[in-house]
Amino acid sequence: MKTLLICILIALSVMTLAAIILDKPVVQRNLCVGCGDCISQCPTGAISIHGAKASIDPELCIDCKICVRTCTYRAIKTAR
Repeated sequence: MKTLLICILIALSVMTLAAIILDKPVVQRNLCVGCGDCISQCPTGAISIHGAKASIDPELCIDCKICVRTCTYRAIKTAR
């Protein structure tokens, strides 16, 4: 179980690092309320809910930033 948790944490860290390097949108988990507005607007399905918070898959994200404009809580931002 610990190994699985470690693998998940590493994967999430790599996804976040890739998003920062590529200037992809990133969810500010402390601001996200898990409302799902961003999910319904994402044209590629790159956003999902994990632990009641939105999460963006940088491999599916096409950097359209619709999620950034859609988020009422300003929980999605770009690194730059």
